This record gives sequence, C-alpha cells and structure tokens, in this order.
Amino acid sequence: MSPQDGLVIRVSQYDAAILECSAVGIPRPTIRWLVSRNGQNSTLSTNGFVTILEPVQFDNYPLSSGRGLVLAVNSPLVINETLDADSGTYYCEAMNDPGRDSQGMELEIHGECDFSYEDTVSR
Repeated sequence: MSPQDGLVIRVSQYDAAILECSAVGIPRPTIRWLVSRNGQNSTLSTNGFVTILEPVQFDNYPLSSGRGLVLAVNSPLVINETLDADSGTYYCEAMNDPGRDSQGMELEIHGECDFSYEDTVSR
C-alpha cells in the first residue's frame, strides 16, 4: 500500500482532521481504516480521540453508463484534536467478496505558531 499520488492533508496542531473515504461495489464493501507510523501498521477504531463515522450507505447508486446499479458506502475518519504524533500515512481499505482496494493519504500536523513581541519605548 502506498499513498495516492500527492494526496497530503495538512492541519494545524489541535485542529480536527477529516479524512474522506468512499467506495462502491457489489456486494456493498465494508471499510476499515489503518495507519502507518515508523514502519508499523495498525488498524484504527473509534476511541476518545478518533471517530470513524457510521457509514453512509447509498442503495440504488446508478452507474455512469446508466446500466445496472452499484452499492456505495462513505466512512470518514475524524481525528478530533490532532497532535504531532498523529502524522503518518492513513489508509482506507474497502473490502467485499470479490476483493479489496485501498487508498492512502499523508496527514501532516503543523505546530502552533507562537508570536511574541517586545515593546520598544523611545526616549
């Protein structure tokens, strides 16, 4: 698995990050989220910091050619308050009986900006 060409999501530290994932297929695919950090892959699940939104299912989604129907599902991943440690490659994996496919995206977290200034007084 590798990230989709050039797909980089940049957010500021402590902001929410929303990673989108949609899949279509017959039968309707299921979606799972994985993250790769420091060469280690792990499956994500909903906890106090990460939310995998309930899949939105579209039944009767027409093919662009107008023939037949496919079943679609959309399951975004939301990281409520991002930290630097959340940076990494995230994968959305769609699976059904005929097979599986995945899409990768890089999440970059940028630190807070601290502005400081000194008052200058002329005499």
